[in-house]
Amino acid sequence: MKLHLIVFLLFSAFYSSAQSAPDWTPLPTPTSGTLLGQATLDGFPCEVGDWVGGFTENGLCVGASPLIMADGLAYIQLALYGDDGTTPDPDGLTPGEDLELRLWDASLDTVYVYEEPIAGWISTNGAPIPGLDDPTNNYAFGGPRAGCTEPGYFEFDPLAELNDGSCNTLIAEGCTDPDFLEFDPNANLDNGSCLTPIVPGCTDAAFLEFNPQANADDGSCATPSILGCTNVDYQEFNATANTDDGSCANLHILGCTNPNFFEFDTLATLDDGSCASAIIPGCTDPVACNFNPAANANQDCFYQTLIRDCNGSCYFDFDGDGVCDSEEVSGCRYLAACNYDPAATDDDGSCIFVPEGRDCDGNCLSDQDNDGTCDQDEILGCTDSNAVNFLTIATDDSGDCAYLSSGCADLNFDGAVTIGDLLIMLSQFSNYCVDLDFE
Repeated sequence: MKLHLIVFLLFSAFYSSAQSAPDWTPLPTPTSGTLLGQATLDGFPCEVGDWVGGFTENGLCVGASPLIMADGLAYIQLALYGDDGTTPDPDGLTPGEDLELRLWDASLDTVYVYEEPIAGWISTNGAPIPGLDDPTNNYAFGGPRAGCTEPGYFEFDPLAELNDGSCNTLIAEGCTDPDFLEFDPNANLDNGSCLTPIVPGCTDAAFLEFNPQANADDGSCATPSILGCTNVDYQEFNATANTDDGSCANLHILGCTNPNFFEFDTLATLDDGSCASAIIPGCTDPVACNFNPAANANQDCFYQTLIRDCNGSCYFDFDGDGVCDSEEVSGCRYLAACNYDPAATDDDGSCIFVPEGRDCDGNCLSDQDNDGTCDQDEILGCTDSNAVNFLTIATDDSGDCAYLSSGCADLNFDGAVTIGDLLIMLSQFSNYCVDLDFE
């Protein structure tokens, strides 16, 4: 009862918003009751300026009021009057009589009738009627609600019963905030997946501008990192390095680093400008042939000797070969001789030579048949002393030895004595025959 009273007072506050009305004129009577609810037309909330009215089955208007708009909904607060028994003509509802509910659409100036009669009216002295007192009860006028009935679209209307083709935009869930790494440019419905805020910066650790907090490269990487020791006080200092890599290990030792100065310090690693006295090498002995009065570091003095002067010339060189007589060395100076002496300056005629093809010990350099005669000294011929063509100087038998047989001079054994035999005989002319065996 308390809820009904609150709703009644709320609706009363909006009553003054009515600006126009249909041609409905109820007759107020001493008895009345109020119907509460909501009104929709074709499935959608009615609009400002629309009216609702109650009628008997004879068409008598027993109540009319504008709809009250709140939070996008159209509320009904309709006072319905009862019949006044003091008058002879019916002028209102009687208890239990059915009621016809009508809706006037102000935008079209059209009247719609609620499809079912409403029963249950009783006089409540203007208070909400029990059974008709629910402000959430919807009185649907017109046809079914049309709209997008596909839940996968943005235009989806859960109350729509008839698809009107208004489903246009498919729902694509994802991160719709471009300030997050998870941003999906194709998403049109944020699903809470935006988790990582974008931090722009250089994301390449190989550059000085590298930002370990950055997760979106913004093109600010400009200076490549060059690792090395960046502290000039250390020996490992690298002038081209711009990123210290911890390689600085040995501090510099200051001192003179130029070995051409007396102040030179072999331990110094970094010159401190202490090099003052330049070293002038030279002979500092006044009696030396190459004495240098400007020198301060003695070096390479040489002196005249009993056999040479300061110019290195011999006092005595009989043969004029540049070797002082007292320094001459006798020996064999021929490189091809067996007793060649590289230290000899004067040849004394002692050179020993061997025939070509033999070593200095007289051995053959090449003797394929190992007969003691060097290959280059071998002589082909008949080596059999019994042959008529025996060659005393032959060292290798030629296999052509010839012998006399039965007094026949067929020296080439072709069965006849011809000019060929004579030529063989002449080839042996002047040879000394020894122990010829004539049988």
